[in-house]
Amino acid sequence: MKKLCCILAFFLSACGGTNNAADGAVVGTVAGAGVGAIVGDDRGHAGAGAAIGAGAGFITGAAAGAIADASKDHDDILLEQQEIIRRQEEEMKRQDREIQDIKRQQYHNEGLRRFERK
Repeated sequence: MKKLCCILAFFLSACGGTNNAADGAVVGTVAGAGVGAIVGDDRGHAGAGAAIGAGAGFITGAAAGAIADASKDHDDILLEQQEIIRRQEEEMKRQDREIQDIKRQQYHNEGLRRFERK
């Protein structure tokens, strides 16, 4: 049991800094192998149980991690789009102020022309 705990601790420590799919695959493999070995031992086939559990854990862990990665990617894209919208709104406000300045200038120029004609 001590060996299994040491191996589990080693694999879990190796997970840091990778993506969620890789982390999930490692954790799933180790956890599945452990559970499979325990269940298989009850039937006299601990090795086969560990192998089957490791395979099932790998697939399940990797799939769960891939879903988490996709969710994070989606959140990053959403934040990026919100920033683009914010910048576009600021630009629209700036252009609206510029239009108002041009209208005031035109109004002022028309008044001067009327005054000069008289």
